[in-house]
Amino acid sequence: MLLYIRLSRALSKSGVFLLLGLVFLFMGFTKDTYIDWNTGYAGYVLIGGGLSLLIGLFIFIRNLSGSASTLENQQDDFLFNHIAPEEKRKYLALGALFSLHPYRTVECLNKFFLQKPEDILKGKENINESWGIVDMTSAKKQLDWLLHSGHRNDKTIITQKNALIAQLRNPAELTEEISELIKNVNQITYSIHSKQIDYINPNIIYNFTNLSGWDYIRGASMAKDCYNLGYLDENETWRYILAFNELVVQDFSSWEQLAVSFLVGRYIWSGDPYQEWYIEHFSWLFSFYPEDDVNEFQQNIWKKYPLSEL
Repeated sequence: MLLYIRLSRALSKSGVFLLLGLVFLFMGFTKDTYIDWNTGYAGYVLIGGGLSLLIGLFIFIRNLSGSASTLENQQDDFLFNHIAPEEKRKYLALGALFSLHPYRTVECLNKFFLQKPEDILKGKENINESWGIVDMTSAKKQLDWLLHSGHRNDKTIITQKNALIAQLRNPAELTEEISELIKNVNQITYSIHSKQIDYINPNIIYNFTNLSGWDYIRGASMAKDCYNLGYLDENETWRYILAFNELVVQDFSSWEQLAVSFLVGRYIWSGDPYQEWYIEHFSWLFSFYPEDDVNEFQQNIWKKYPLSEL
């Protein structure tokens, strides 16, 4: 499989040079047979074809051997070496929102950008600042809170949620801020094809009922972070990720509902009706497809693993 990945990559990177080189060499060597043109330039054509072919071969060999150390190549090889068992990959889709490259290494329990000691140190500082997690005990405490209680059961937030639901059920009473939130949530791109852009169903936010998605997505992502930072072992990490997935299936019938639940929950928590970063990343999760996709791992994660199949 790694050979297939590298072969596809090598051909995609070197193909133009190889093809151009072969065409030039053909033109040079067949100038008197098939092609009638100024033979004085044949030598230049042959030299150009040879150079192009050599450049193509050089690029091809570097990519095939793995020595072409670009970020894309590193991620391809990392994904191959760390990809989760096939039957578990779909469960990692829940925390995909917080993956910086969600179409490449999201299906790994290991995080591509948490491999260096300095990155792990920074990650520990960030999770301590945000969640007070410094060891296994504090990690489990916060994960258990998100799993069994979370913001969805906070009395103050419940009051705010009910007030927001009342506004959503009576659009004539919408405040300017809630109207802005609705407008932005409905900008989530659901699919892009043939120069046409489809957006998320605008009725989903009006039918909003719970904000548990705000807890579940963060919980699945946090479990993965704690594993990469050394606070959880692999078995404990999968136990939490699977537990959050079970709750998602109970509460939601689609990724679209989950996305809206997360955004509304975050709005109630933060007061931010714009949420540009999250709108953009949810759109990627639903609708991003590389135009020149030759890599089987470059697939839209929420289309690849429908919530109904969890």
